[in-house]
Amino acid sequence: MGLICGAIVLVACSVGVDMQQDRSTGWRLGTNRVNQFRYQVAGILVGSALAVALAGVFLRAYPVAGRNIDFVFDAVIFPSPYASSFGGFVTLAPTIWFATGGVITAIVETRRESRQRRDPKGKGIAGRHERDIARRRRADRG
Repeated sequence: MGLICGAIVLVACSVGVDMQQDRSTGWRLGTNRVNQFRYQVAGILVGSALAVALAGVFLRAYPVAGRNIDFVFDAVIFPSPYASSFGGFVTLAPTIWFATGGVITAIVETRRESRQRRDPKGKGIAGRHERDIARRRRADRG
């Protein structure tokens, strides 16, 4: 319930900020602010009704009931960062795809960080080659 209330507050803040920005733009353009506000409210109402209607269509097309085992598998046994929200709506294949991408990214980042620790200036092989040349020049002088 707290998540739903938080989402409602987030949407309300987003709409309020958007309407304020539109009001400021309308003032600069010289539009009638009352008409602008009325159309924005109408858009919010139509959007809200459409969101509920489309959610109903989506839930009828992809029923959540009977997918509790998939949800438990995705969210508890084989979790991904978005498993809790994906569990009821997304099949196992995309969940595995996202989880694999996360694992590959973690491996690549870990290797990159370990290379950076070994070569903090980030010069890599070219930097080592330059250091070798500088060492040889010092040895030749001395």
